[in-house]
Amino acid sequence: MLLMRKFIINLGLLCLVLAITGCSKKQNKITTRHLMSLDSLLDEHPQLVLDRLAETATKRQSRFNSAYSALLQTIAQDKTGFHFPSDSIIQNAVDVLSHYQKEYAELYARSLLYKGIVRYRMGVTDSTAYVPIKIAAHVLENAKLKNLKSALYCYYYLGTLFFENEHSRQSIEYLKKSIQVAQQLGYRNDLFNSCRDLAWSYMQNNDWDNTKLCIDTLTRFQNLSATERLDINLIESSYYESVGKPEKALFINMQLLADTLYLKGGELSEIYYKLSGNYRQLQFKTQSLLYAEKAVENINDTTKFYNYYYYYQNISEIAASLKQWEKSLIALTKAYQLKSKLIESNLKASLLELEKKYDLNQIEIKARRYKTQIYLYIGVIVLLFLLICSGLILRRQFKIRKEAEVRFAKSEKQRIEIEYQKTILNKERLENELKQKNFLLPIYRQISERNEMVKKVLEELKMNPYLEKNELLLRKIESTHKDFIQFSKIDPTMFFSEKDFFEFTDLEYHSRLELLNSSDKIMLIFARFKLDNNQIAILLNTTEDSVRSRKSKLRKKLLDNNIVLKQIHL
Repeated sequence: MLLMRKFIINLGLLCLVLAITGCSKKQNKITTRHLMSLDSLLDEHPQLVLDRLAETATKRQSRFNSAYSALLQTIAQDKTGFHFPSDSIIQNAVDVLSHYQKEYAELYARSLLYKGIVRYRMGVTDSTAYVPIKIAAHVLENAKLKNLKSALYCYYYLGTLFFENEHSRQSIEYLKKSIQVAQQLGYRNDLFNSCRDLAWSYMQNNDWDNTKLCIDTLTRFQNLSATERLDINLIESSYYESVGKPEKALFINMQLLADTLYLKGGELSEIYYKLSGNYRQLQFKTQSLLYAEKAVENINDTTKFYNYYYYYQNISEIAASLKQWEKSLIALTKAYQLKSKLIESNLKASLLELEKKYDLNQIEIKARRYKTQIYLYIGVIVLLFLLICSGLILRRQFKIRKEAEVRFAKSEKQRIEIEYQKTILNKERLENELKQKNFLLPIYRQISERNEMVKKVLEELKMNPYLEKNELLLRKIESTHKDFIQFSKIDPTMFFSEKDFFEFTDLEYHSRLELLNSSDKIMLIFARFKLDNNQIAILLNTTEDSVRSRKSKLRKKLLDNNIVLKQIHL
């Protein structure tokens, strides 16, 4: 009873755990579908998505759903202009979603993409911002997804980061890809932004023809907003300054000076600097110096003030051309100080970047080492497995071969025993035949000799002169002699037929064999039986000389008629 009670309690607990697990999985699926519906609202209603995510933030979620929520929150914040103080949230999302990259390749790629975007928003433009976006693009290209939107942003921000690091060729390459994808998707705003940044990249690469093509493309866009017109004016201004058309650049820059939208961006010092450069190219040095001093007075970015050393350098050069030596010296000293700080800052940034690359290289080296070790372990395991399998196969083959050899030895032993038995039987048979021949031949010889003796007696009586007078007795003796000779004469046809001849000699029928008479055939039969001349003479009641003569005649007949005997030797 106690065991039964424990079994029932454990069974109940197991059912409870299974029920809770099943409910949890069902709730996780519902939450995932809800997050997917919010994902579809990101482009048009990012603030609404943030509000809905805030409502569900207090609820318990799975690791996957928590990472998905963090990704959606990051994307929505980026679209609403949020200032990111840290990248920890998106970093955690990347770490979790990396475990689901096979099932949710696009989500994993988007998390990597926004990891790079967040760092770019924080002012980071080195490899720590570039590498995640590059990996995201690689994941999307390998996954071959139908939704190319994430790929569009990957190419766009890769082009932007390369531009920031003055790698114009790579920037142009990625921005061209961005334009192609934007055209496929029909995203007008992304297409405009990509063309705009491509124009800046061409300008950075001193490719003025393609820059002009980009400007013409941008001006053909319909329903241009004020911001887009401002972007085009800035590109045209820099383009005309670069190709030696300061009067056109001056006209555009004067328009920008009156543009309230442009002035809201706090770019007043930059437009003054550009106007100074335009007047300087047009040889209006006084106006150029005036706007150069205004440019310095309106610098607002105090965090990186040393980036504006060229503003002071511009004042120094213009003042020197106007022979205002004191002003030129003061401005040149300030420019030198700022440039020294800039070089020091860039050197620190370069060293930091090298340290990051070194750390990254160390990580890659360790990863390759671990991967090599894993491959080595796998190789050793596979090799051991193959050796074991080979050993088992060889052992099996050896066993099969051994069994086959044993079976063959047994069969050979049986065959030899059978042949030995046959040999013994043949020996016994031959011995019996020899005994029979040795027994019968003397009898046949005795009969032949007796017949010969009787024949001689009859011949002598027939030739006896005393019996010639008795004609009756003489005729009786002659008749008896004649009958005796006829009776003792051996006719071969009495002992075998044509069928027996071919059976005894093992010859095949041929028309030339019909040339042989019965005497020839019986000689062949005796030769097939391997009888010697003495035996044949006894059986035929003749002499050995007669047998040899008959054999000689038979051989000649065979040779003349081209009859070949393979198994019979005369």
